[in-house]
Amino acid sequence: MTPSMAEKDLMNSMETYNNIILDTLTNIEGLGARVPNTRFAYASDVNQLMYDPDGNWSGGSLVMADVTLTGSLRAANFAFI
Repeated sequence: MTPSMAEKDLMNSMETYNNIILDTLTNIEGLGARVPNTRFAYASDVNQLMYDPDGNWSGGSLVMADVTLTGSLRAANFAFI
């Protein structure tokens, strides 16, 4: 399967922003194994910060936090140490 332009952009941005996905829950779950080893995601439509222990988003994930925002959130807002 050839990745769509949006998926290519997402995969390129993930390298830049330490492997966190920011998208809708449906899009995150639909990525599955096409973005391996990406364990964190923020689902903007349901305001949830999530973790997937195996990095395969089609197999389920854990909600780490429900987030209430007063501004915009971008992948650059996250830092992993």
